[in-house]
Amino acid sequence: MKQPHFSKEVSEERIKLFGKIKNSEDDLSKLAFLNKKKADVLIKGVLGNLYAKGIAAYNLED
Repeated sequence: MKQPHFSKEVSEERIKLFGKIKNSEDDLSKLAFLNKKKADVLIKGVLGNLYAKGIAAYNLED
Protein backbone atom coordinates (compact mmCIF):
# COMPACT_ATOMS: atom_id res chain seq x y z
CA MET A 1 0.00 0.00 0.00
CA LYS A 2 1.35 3.42 -0.97
CA GLN A 3 2.14 5.74 1.91
CA PRO A 4 0.13 8.98 1.92
CA HIS A 5 1.94 12.16 0.97
CA PHE A 6 2.68 14.30 4.00
CA SER A 7 2.72 18.02 3.43
CA LYS A 8 2.76 20.88 5.90
CA GLU A 9 2.27 23.46 3.15
CA VAL A 10 -1.17 25.01 2.72
CA SER A 11 -2.04 25.63 -0.92
CA GLU A 12 -3.46 28.91 -2.20
CA GLU A 13 -6.65 27.03 -3.13
CA ARG A 14 -7.15 25.98 0.50
CA ILE A 15 -6.48 29.49 1.77
CA LYS A 16 -9.04 30.95 -0.65
CA LEU A 17 -11.65 28.30 0.21
CA PHE A 18 -11.27 28.79 3.96
CA GLY A 19 -11.34 32.57 3.53
CA LYS A 20 -14.64 32.34 1.65
CA ILE A 21 -16.15 30.04 4.24
CA LYS A 22 -14.86 32.06 7.20
CA ASN A 23 -16.31 35.27 5.77
CA SER A 24 -19.59 33.76 4.60
CA GLU A 25 -22.98 33.72 6.25
CA ASP A 26 -23.51 30.05 5.35
CA ASP A 27 -24.35 27.58 8.09
CA LEU A 28 -21.32 25.29 8.19
CA SER A 29 -23.26 22.64 10.11
CA LYS A 30 -24.92 21.84 6.77
CA LEU A 31 -22.46 20.97 4.01
CA ALA A 32 -25.31 20.78 1.48
CA PHE A 33 -24.30 24.15 0.04
CA LEU A 34 -21.02 22.56 -1.14
CA ASN A 35 -20.79 20.21 -4.06
CA LYS A 36 -18.87 16.96 -3.55
CA LYS A 37 -15.62 18.31 -4.98
CA LYS A 38 -15.68 21.40 -2.74
CA ALA A 39 -16.65 19.28 0.27
CA ASP A 40 -13.70 16.95 -0.42
CA VAL A 41 -11.37 19.95 -0.67
CA LEU A 42 -12.77 21.30 2.60
CA ILE A 43 -12.30 17.99 4.42
CA LYS A 44 -8.76 17.57 3.07
CA GLY A 45 -8.00 21.15 4.05
CA VAL A 46 -9.22 20.62 7.59
CA LEU A 47 -7.18 17.42 7.90
CA GLY A 48 -4.17 19.21 6.40
CA ASN A 49 -4.47 22.00 8.94
CA LEU A 50 -4.80 19.52 11.81
CA TYR A 51 -1.73 17.65 10.53
CA ALA A 52 0.25 20.90 10.21
CA LYS A 53 -0.57 21.72 13.84
CA GLY A 54 0.52 18.24 14.93
CA ILE A 55 -2.99 17.19 15.99
CA ALA A 56 -3.74 14.65 13.24
CA ALA A 57 -1.50 11.64 12.69
CA TYR A 58 -1.71 11.81 8.89
CA ASN A 59 -2.68 14.07 6.03
CA LEU A 60 -4.83 13.09 3.05
CA GLU A 61 -3.41 14.31 -0.24
CA ASP A 62 -4.23 13.21 -3.79
